Amino acid sequence: MGLLPANADELAPRSPVGHQTDETVAVLGSIIPDRATSSYDVRQVAAAIADDHDVTELWTRWSPQLVTALGRIAGRPVGFVANQPQALAGTLDIAASQKGARFVRFCDSFNLPLVTLVDTPGFLPARTSSGEG
Repeated sequence: MGLLPANADELAPRSPVGHQTDETVAVLGSIIPDRATSSYDVRQVAAAIADDHDVTELWTRWSPQLVTALGRIAGRPVGFVANQPQALAGTLDIAASQKGARFVRFCDSFNLPLVTLVDTPGFLPARTSSGEG
């Protein structure tokens, strides 16, 4: 809860800055595969970017192809929204889009900036629940 303000009218609490930029570049270089067709865990990418490699993922079992998490960058709380290449190649379906929209609204409610990590082959079209589309 230290990542969120006491209410929506306050700014989120800042903390001392974590790790160094050079360390982040080295870690990212070991996570992202050389081949574009290879998969990786985007949670590791978010952790590499975040201060002290610390992120808190929200809604882990709902639409795992989209990761939503909270963390800090340069001491400031941020929200991470990212396609997860390890689940359905990170494609967005209706449920993942709803998850992302809810998370964006949540972050907006608490004035948290968003970090968006995108690696997806596209959107997965589907029929709507009313049968249209």
